[in-house]
Amino acid sequence: MNEENQIGNDYSILTVIILLVYVLSTFITSYIATIPIHIGNFSLILNWKMIDLITPGAGLLAGIGVFGLVDERSSKSKAEKMLHSVIPFATTVSLGIILRNVAMSAGWVMILILGGVLLYLVFMSECIICNPADPRISVVSILLTGLAYATFVITAIGVRSNISRLILEFPLILLSSFILAMRILSLYESVKDIEIKAVIISLITAEAAAALHYWPIQPLSYSLLLFLGFYILTNIVIILPQKGSLRNAFKSQLWILAVSIILMVFIEIQK
Repeated sequence: MNEENQIGNDYSILTVIILLVYVLSTFITSYIATIPIHIGNFSLILNWKMIDLITPGAGLLAGIGVFGLVDERSSKSKAEKMLHSVIPFATTVSLGIILRNVAMSAGWVMILILGGVLLYLVFMSECIICNPADPRISVVSILLTGLAYATFVITAIGVRSNISRLILEFPLILLSSFILAMRILSLYESVKDIEIKAVIISLITAEAAAALHYWPIQPLSYSLLLFLGFYILTNIVIILPQKGSLRNAFKSQLWILAVSIILMVFIEIQK
């Protein structure tokens, strides 16, 4: 029991540190860092709010913290342990993206509190799932899969809302879809060669993002379309061994395609 209490304290301390980072960032959000990039005839000026720089730092802090917790309790290889850092990193960054786009108010505080609860659950889940003998492993697998998909949607909305240059949008979508696909596929023992399959999923998703970049659609519709592609591709890879053929696997996802398109049309009509 003492060991479980200590583990719970570790989750709590890491969560509080991340939340404190975001709270302290509100005191310097007015500061904007200008980063000029000049390569030959190519010129790009990046104007970053301080929270834009703090958010990935907080994500790295969360990822390193969870890696340390898992490293103490698992005999897996370093590469496998690093996968446990993916969702904590992505969830922390997603929380930062949301907080960036909400003005300081009671709503901002509520999002911070709910985000803290979510982060605690993520940290706890990653530490539970590293122990195959834990009876809670099936529940936390579902939780982590859902969080990975939700993080992808939030990231896509944040990218569409805050970034207008394709040269910046493309690598962000490519990287986020790769690491999230890696983490989701790693939760399924039946999926082999997850690195290669994650690369294929991320490349197709990023190409879709490039194609959608100039479409005059709302960020929510954009993220929904991207998520649709990402979700279907990932699910096809997961269920392919059971379905026996790529055609059968794709047919099983048609209802998701139909529902998503109807929802997107409804969102655009409400403009």
